[in-house]
Amino acid sequence: SPVGQVYDTNGQVVIELAIEYRRVVPFEKIPSHVRDAILAAEDTRFFNYWLNHGIDFVAITRAFIVNGAYTAINSYKKRSFDFVSAEGASTITQQTVRLYFLSDITKRENNNQLIFNNLATRTLAKVFEVKEVNKIIRKVIEWKYAIWLESEMTKVYGSRTEAKKQIFIRFTPYLGNGRYGFDTASEYYFGKHIWEITPNEIEKAALLAGMIKNPGLYTPRSNQTSEKAKIRLERRNIILNRMAESNIFSKGYISAQSRDIFKERPMEIMARDAPNTIAPSVVNDVFKEVRNDGFESNDI
Repeated sequence: SPVGQVYDTNGQVVIELAIEYRRVVPFEKIPSHVRDAILAAEDTRFFNYWLNHGIDFVAITRAFIVNGAYTAINSYKKRSFDFVSAEGASTITQQTVRLYFLSDITKRENNNQLIFNNLATRTLAKVFEVKEVNKIIRKVIEWKYAIWLESEMTKVYGSRTEAKKQIFIRFTPYLGNGRYGFDTASEYYFGKHIWEITPNEIEKAALLAGMIKNPGLYTPRSNQTSEKAKIRLERRNIILNRMAESNIFSKGYISAQSRDIFKERPMEIMARDAPNTIAPSVVNDVFKEVRNDGFESNDI
């Protein structure tokens, strides 16, 4: 959803209003250290043109091996088949596909009814739980559309590099408090746009990237308990650790020394409970005008 803005007579924004606060920021305006934190958290090989074509072949292979091993061990212990999904392999492209094209399937995934009811799915359901069959179906569809999306975007934008950039900026996951994407979340939690996060504030970028996995658990709050604060701090530090990791497929984004410095910093947030304005009566008058003209407040 777009963000609606109410202006004063000088053209200054009085308040921003939205059901979903989402803003797409040009790739060049996203600082490299913020991009690095997101990649470290979600898809380190996103810009690897050999191994990542919308799906990550290395991550899929690893997931098959790890999940297969856990499934075998658990099934042996229980003396019955017990599928374990301990390792994921979703790329940024897959998550973008899920966000824009598969929201209906994702909502139905955890139901105890098959998303697609046919002979193949019913046969799978005799081995796996229905929810697991739905997840497998959704994953296969996701892989198909992720490969298709990168291919089509490459045709539209003329190169895989530009296609990847365009997919990256449209990756706007939910980050709590009605905020979708990293710029609106940065505004809400830190009081600054994403391009205003400096290289000396990488811990803020890591905090944002850490929320993607589970915003309900990792989103910071001003009134959080010490136990919750510890969980969120640990998640942020996991991302900082990943940013410093180096292997044969990717090099570290930051040094181990920098990582240790950023990990020592507290979580500084300035989250607000609701959109603030210095002129609430003006906003109410705008709502009245909108309704008098036959529109709804949500149209703003």
